[in-house]
Amino acid sequence: MSPAQRGRSGMSRCFLAALLVSCALSAFSCGGQSATSHTQSEVRALYSAVAADGRTHRFASICEDDYSGLLKQLDYLFKVNCPKALASEWAEGVQLTHIGPRTRITITGKTATVFDGPIPDRAVHVRGRWALLESPRNHGSTRSNEALEVARELNPGFRKEHLPELNLETPGP
Repeated sequence: MSPAQRGRSGMSRCFLAALLVSCALSAFSCGGQSATSHTQSEVRALYSAVAADGRTHRFASICEDDYSGLLKQLDYLFKVNCPKALASEWAEGVQLTHIGPRTRITITGKTATVFDGPIPDRAVHVRGRWALLESPRNHGSTRSNEALEVARELNPGFRKEHLPELNLETPGP
């Protein structure tokens, strides 16, 4: 092999190595970005499904399929008729019906915050799927994170009675 051929061969190896490093970095950075957008699209799909069910008055479906275990447990403890309560809220105008492709969604750990109105909505990722962490609220609501606040208030009493505490992982009744 002549010195000129060795030089070209060395340059080819350097070029190939640089290309591989560039591809690896590109794949790594794109992979992280698409994972976030994929998760945001799942959250957006959850809220779109809830909005569609609400518009067609399938409130029982929202309660059974889209509520987190925490919401189901709170409804059970307080003897709330979930479909009836949702129908009432929907009649007053639920803010999540306005979620669109430009609605801002942030994800921190297992919790997604959806900025769709004056008060953000939250969803939680539990057992491989996204579920509502808060009941759909009408436009007059001023409390955010209400379900977790109620759980925090109830938990000391549950601990005192040696009952399981309510948290994001709480299964429904």
